[in-house]
Amino acid sequence: MIDPGPVIASAALAAGHDGQAEIVLALRFPNGAVRSASFSHDAIGRALDRAGITDLDTLVGLPWSVLLADAGPTDDTRP
Repeated sequence: MIDPGPVIASAALAAGHDGQAEIVLALRFPNGAVRSASFSHDAIGRALDRAGITDLDTLVGLPWSVLLADAGPTDDTRP
């Protein structure tokens, strides 16, 4: 059986320390452990766009890897 890796248990917006919006994900690992991770919109926004995510609730139940899929070059010219 292939280990699916972490699954997104919840996703929410939160205020970052700099006042900018962040996305906080709770990740459930195959062993049952749950850990949270927060990401700035700059860090995760393009990944959400590539995955076609328009509502954070859509992430719940998906494998973490959905945010890594098709992480190739974009037409974005920002460094």
